[in-house]
Amino acid sequence: APLAALVLGLHAWGDSAGGWLRRKELAWAYPERIQGSVIVRLPRGHDADGFAAREVEKARLRILALHGAAFRLRPPAEPLRVHLLEEEAFAPFGFRAEPGGTYDPVRGIAVRIDPVFNQEEVSRAIRRQTAHAILQASGPKGWSPWLEAGMAAILDESSPPAEAGVPSLADLLQARPGDFQGPSGPRYARGAALLATFLHRTMEEALLHYYW
Repeated sequence: APLAALVLGLHAWGDSAGGWLRRKELAWAYPERIQGSVIVRLPRGHDADGFAAREVEKARLRILALHGAAFRLRPPAEPLRVHLLEEEAFAPFGFRAEPGGTYDPVRGIAVRIDPVFNQEEVSRAIRRQTAHAILQASGPKGWSPWLEAGMAAILDESSPPAEAGVPSLADLLQARPGDFQGPSGPRYARGAALLATFLHRTMEEALLHYYW
């Protein structure tokens, strides 16, 4: 019995130490850099932290200037964290790898970067995820997934490409958060963007009432 307890204890210590070591390695490989009110985590040796912080600030200022009063928006709590990650680093940092990036209220924004840094794609993803951050800081909790996705499209003035297709209206209105992820994500995101934009242009008061 004492030997068994010792073996179990060593296993537990090994698992704990291994996890601690992995976290340290990850933190070393992806250091944090502070840029004003934005904290950027990116691969060691990469110099896109200033670019990422500027894109967040531009998106924040534009969204609040254009839509802040109508939608009663407020900026997310500072500092906002932005992770510029290679695809294999998403899971270790607790994110799901999505082509257009992702936002988590606790962890912040995560955007995928490729070996050849594409400023346009990274900028577009940062704008969209900054819109999500502002919405989640401002709006009611537990709203429909299509509404959040559609509102984000209104705020950052974008929509997935036409070739993504759209789901049926019934499927869109009943969609779950998972439908906006993975292979079906662009299709549902485009459907939500088209519906919310249509309502915003034709029945703005009704949309605002539904939003609140």
